[in-house]
Amino acid sequence: MITKENGCNLFAYFEGEININSINEFGKDMDKLESEANMNIVLNLSQVSYINSLGLGTIIDVYKKLKAKGRNLKIVCDSAMVREILGVVKFDKLIPIYYNDEEVI
Repeated sequence: MITKENGCNLFAYFEGEININSINEFGKDMDKLESEANMNIVLNLSQVSYINSLGLGTIIDVYKKLKAKGRNLKIVCDSAMVREILGVVKFDKLIPIYYNDEEVI
């Protein structure tokens, strides 16, 4: 995970697959973002080729924690496969999904 701040947003960049082999590291990264950042979080999943249900559940958990603190979670993703997965489970009904960082800013 690579992070950068831009205004009131902390952008977190992930790559590869979020699956059974990487879920522990992804979960630790997400917990760290949620607990340490005092701003809105933007997950950039454009370099993620696949995300499983455990990864989706982790994102929802962080979304709920941030909402309770009055902060927002947004997703940036231009990967067709990941956008399809997010669409099937209706993530866009809870979390705004953008095609690039510029749309968020």
